[in-house]
Amino acid sequence: MGDRKGPPKPPEAPTLDDLDTSGQITLPLGGEDYVMRPSWEAIQSIERQLRPLFDLAGAANLGKLTIEEMAVIAAAMMRAHGKAAPEDANARTYNNADVGRLAELIYEAGAPRVCARLSIVLIGALTGGYTAAGERKPATETTGTAGKTPAAG
Repeated sequence: MGDRKGPPKPPEAPTLDDLDTSGQITLPLGGEDYVMRPSWEAIQSIERQLRPLFDLAGAANLGKLTIEEMAVIAAAMMRAHGKAAPEDANARTYNNADVGRLAELIYEAGAPRVCARLSIVLIGALTGGYTAAGERKPATETTGTAGKTPAAG
């Protein structure tokens, strides 16, 4: 019998350690690391184009986002980063994020790896882990509501 290797190992799943200090995670695509910023504006844009955040977070967690969906999510979060960080040397690239090009880069990078990273950010947004500006909240702000009055609308 020859040397038989088992099935290829799945990409290493990202963890909270992959988040930067503001709670943003990067997507390594085409030799670059692109920052994702899950702002309220980005989430609204994503939901308008695709489906509710709850569904997207669940699908991402199960690895069931299409490449097109991943590209739409990445583009919206990249644009949010570009808007929030105009001093970033790549702000223009972020502001002009192209869904078609991102879909190609996601395909080349491997959809499971990208989906896993987006899952972390989408679940964080779903569970109240970010401010409206897209910054990660301290853990104490995301748990419990005792003694808090809901915002008046």
